[in-house]
Amino acid sequence: MLFLKRSALIVAVLMVMVAGSALAGGVAYVNLQAVLEQHPGLAAAQEEFQAAAAEMEAELAEVPEEEQQQLAGQYQQMLGQLEQSLQNEMVEDILKAVEAVGEDAGYDTILDQGVILFGGTDISEVVMAYLVDNYDDL
Repeated sequence: MLFLKRSALIVAVLMVMVAGSALAGGVAYVNLQAVLEQHPGLAAAQEEFQAAAAEMEAELAEVPEEEQQQLAGQYQQMLGQLEQSLQNEMVEDILKAVEAVGEDAGYDTILDQGVILFGGTDISEVVMAYLVDNYDDL
């Protein structure tokens, strides 16, 4: 019961903070998943990942069978790290674009679309356009 009361209090405080921000300069939201799926560097990142996976697969075929399982585990870990690194680079680009668009438009708060229940301005297309136009500079 105490947990529910604290949760309700936290939600109320957050709502007041967001409402205050909305009055000061506005609240916008971005569909981060959609922007990530349209990132200008996505195709290159996928190609880099696929090339690394193909190279590792070819190397696996050349080692004795008893060593393949251990090496496969190492390669899987390396591919996971590469995937995370490539994704982090794209997310950093998106966050820079969100910040630039927010500053240009005068928004005080920009949230992911997944947390919006009502209101706010969808700036996903504006962020995507900024990202495409300024990709080489990010």
